[in-house]
Amino acid sequence: MTDNYAEYMSGRIKYSRPQGMLWANNSGTLSVLESASITAVDPGTPASGSVKYTANNSFVAGDYVTISGIAPTTYNGRFIVTSATSTYFVVANTTTTTVTDATGSAGKSFYVPTGYEINSNTSAEKSFLILSDDNRGPLEFVQQRIENRVRTVNGRMRSYHIADKLQLQVSWEMLPSRSFSDDPNFSLSTGKPTPGSNTLVENSPKIPGNYLYQYTTDGGAGGAEILKWYEDNPGSFWVYLSYDKTSNFDNAGNKYGHLAEYSQVIEMFVSDFNYSVQKRGATNFDMWNISVTLEEV
Repeated sequence: MTDNYAEYMSGRIKYSRPQGMLWANNSGTLSVLESASITAVDPGTPASGSVKYTANNSFVAGDYVTISGIAPTTYNGRFIVTSATSTYFVVANTTTTTVTDATGSAGKSFYVPTGYEINSNTSAEKSFLILSDDNRGPLEFVQQRIENRVRTVNGRMRSYHIADKLQLQVSWEMLPSRSFSDDPNFSLSTGKPTPGSNTLVENSPKIPGNYLYQYTTDGGAGGAEILKWYEDNPGSFWVYLSYDKTSNFDNAGNKYGHLAEYSQVIEMFVSDFNYSVQKRGATNFDMWNISVTLEEV
């Protein structure tokens, strides 16, 4: 799945960014989006604690790259790019050991979920679910600071900080109960439905015929599909969020280079789940209202 992730997602998004939220039963695997061939390695260049790799590339500061093939192996691994031109890039690495093999590769990468979408029967895993932005309310974040506060003998308050945890509340109104009228059989190479002899219709005209109707405007999960995920995953799972939170990237020099990716991945569980069948539809789907509260593990 990860080899085709970029192509798959480009066929599933409407606004040049991933949909706002995705649920997965795994924390993801490293997916290489772009690779470059390394021909030279210069430790301590341009400054102590840096390594310069000569390679034709289009990396920018803030990109994560996975380097392999260099000897010794201390020059391999996953690093963040601190600076780059079209002919070289620099990462933070304190290694200064003599390079014995400077031929290798670098792959621009980020973590993505492994598996297939739950509303497709093409895989037995069905390990992640793309949530719809159709009639979705705001993603409401509530910060929960876990700490032990005590007042000392002189009256001064002291706080022993333990952790910060996140609570996320989200809801949908008048969400179709299903995303498609039949199994869409998403193609891994294009991310688009492959309905066989049926014709894909993104809007849902009430006409008979061999059509695969898309009920949610972006093809994301409908109400019954969200409910099925909740029933099948009583424990924790991973929530992928796409919003403009640049602090999640280690290098502030590239504030605009990661908007097309999921900016936050959190392990959470459902603490509250409610739904109502707001309006009965025709023969294929109803309109649901759903509210979900998630809490960080």
